Amino acid sequence: MFQRNQKGFSCIISIIILIFNKLIYPLSSAYVDEQYASCAPLNSTCGPSIDIRYPFWDATRFNYCGHPGFALECQGNSLTIEIKKEIYNVLKINYKSNILTISKQQFVQGPCPTMESELTNTTLDLTLFNFTSNSENASLFYNCERRQGEIAPFGFTCPLNGYIDPTSTNFTSDLNFVAIDKKWKDKLSNMCAIKIDIPVFKTVVADLDKGTGSLSDVVTKGFELKWRIDESRECQVCSAAKGRCGFNHTLGEPICFFPQGSLNNTFSLFNGFQGKHKENSRR
Repeated sequence: MFQRNQKGFSCIISIIILIFNKLIYPLSSAYVDEQYASCAPLNSTCGPSIDIRYPFWDATRFNYCGHPGFALECQGNSLTIEIKKEIYNVLKINYKSNILTISKQQFVQGPCPTMESELTNTTLDLTLFNFTSNSENASLFYNCERRQGEIAPFGFTCPLNGYIDPTSTNFTSDLNFVAIDKKWKDKLSNMCAIKIDIPVFKTVVADLDKGTGSLSDVVTKGFELKWRIDESRECQVCSAAKGRCGFNHTLGEPICFFPQGSLNNTFSLFNGFQGKHKENSRR
């Protein structure tokens, strides 16, 4: 019964939108709204082949096609996104699950960036993103003191970069570590000059622990984020009604573009009908 009502409700919304468009935009069938046309999905021109559509947008289109916090940019051969003033490489976008896979740009070649200023913890804009359950923190330790006794696993050598003191007798470029358990995180905290935490895939950490993965994979394969906008699924309703979602920067909220024109109050209309539908479904 509920599924039948739900299908009927979706049809009613689509019909109302179409009628509403015809009343407000009595244009010829050959007309296609410029905003609707310019926000069509397209493939990225750099990095992996990724479908770019709302909430993402890039310099090849107008900013009303995407949310202001989801601007993408080509830097060389990499597709990137800026979050809290830090640049990340975009590896994958899953629009069905709202999951973005990214990696820290300074670790694209492995765990040894070129400068100390690149050794930073990862911070998110929590109004836009959350970590997924597939991600966890690993700790990277640099410039560690050579001591007698047990050596931590997962060590790596860095060149003499800006965060290595070549004159030091206690600290050396060949003592850097990835720590994936609390025991070594605690021990190395007292032995190393620099520590940062970065999110990584749990599966990659598990492979490293089993001896089937590599240190490079830990930092280069990135991690997952789930974007939080459109949690009420307004843009999914827009798409179901054959529209394309965009963003009204003046009002600071999504907007739905249709071939015949845009509707600023579309989502208010949707919410009203959704509320009415929920009332009826409880009777």
